[in-house]
Amino acid sequence: MDSARLIGAAFPETVFRGKRRSGQPSLFKAELTVAGKLAELRFNSRALRKEARRLHIVYGGRVYTYSVAGLGRPRVLERDGVKVEIETGVYLPPAGYISPGEATGDVDAVDLAIALVLEEVDTDVLTLTGTAMSSPFALMHYLSDTGN
Repeated sequence: MDSARLIGAAFPETVFRGKRRSGQPSLFKAELTVAGKLAELRFNSRALRKEARRLHIVYGGRVYTYSVAGLGRPRVLERDGVKVEIETGVYLPPAGYISPGEATGDVDAVDLAIALVLEEVDTDVLTLTGTAMSSPFALMHYLSDTGN
């Protein structure tokens, strides 16, 4: 397991844990906690339509969807009246990767915390191309989990 953590004065502590993949936690065997409370995560890695591949997050009475239009495309976290969209980062030395984004609606610290921590998660399986590319990895994890 690996984790991504967001801690800041204006944000609730947000931690995402998932099976390690390519140096990042993945959506497999994942859990998300915000301010010490567990969020519910659901996604269908076998779905063919991109609408059906979205990650669904339920936290504190809020229902979010997190989607990726394709590899290298913006990632979007949405709930009723709120949208946080973050573009693929570009490397700018010496700062490192910078990812421009836009938040619309009545966005609060919880919305931003979830969107920001998901930036450090391998979400390739939310795209059909990413799933195809990660199939060998998924098979290896399945075999290691089942002891075969």
